[in-house]
Amino acid sequence: MDGAAVSVNIKHPSGRSAKVFVLPQDTILSLIVKACERLGGSPAWQLLSYRGVQLAAEERDAKGRKVFPLWREYSFPAGATLSLTDFGPLRDCCERHGSPSHNRGACLDNVGDEICRINHTEFRGIRVGQISNLVSFLRNLGEAGTGFVADWRDRGDESPTKCEPMSWQDMNLYQVVDWVVKPATNHHRCSFVELVASESNAQRPSWFCSH
Repeated sequence: MDGAAVSVNIKHPSGRSAKVFVLPQDTILSLIVKACERLGGSPAWQLLSYRGVQLAAEERDAKGRKVFPLWREYSFPAGATLSLTDFGPLRDCCERHGSPSHNRGACLDNVGDEICRINHTEFRGIRVGQISNLVSFLRNLGEAGTGFVADWRDRGDESPTKCEPMSWQDMNLYQVVDWVVKPATNHHRCSFVELVASESNAQRPSWFCSH
């Protein structure tokens, strides 16, 4: 297959899918860009996965420099169906644009890639509504009837359910960090609160809870 384009199927959380052609020299990032051209969304907010393996669009080397893996570094065959997770709905877009919360989906296309930076960790409080939005995000990813999220598997080395499929109802915080918090914030190197915030002052906490 050297030099020849091969096709893969990309499945969006909405149920839509697209066939994308890739060349041997294509990176995972370029594959995501091609998928977004067909399915919409910003490449900065996407994660590709295949049978429980996260296909990282970018990694960091020992010196902290960005590295963009080639799609050939992952073991999925031509014609495989990959799952796309769009983290765009986690953004606080409706507060940013003044839209009502029940119309959250209508303003996603207007959201840029800007991040609400909050330099002081102690000011990164999270609101109940933002946690509820995270729960809704996971619920929408779950398959009807089973609640399982396509291509998501438990990757915890010490977990008793390692490599098993995950349902949104039974996810623990370790799994949410692995499949949502880390991949969603990797591109911008930010905290989860900075990812979902619309303005820094709105995140200042009144109380601090530890465990």
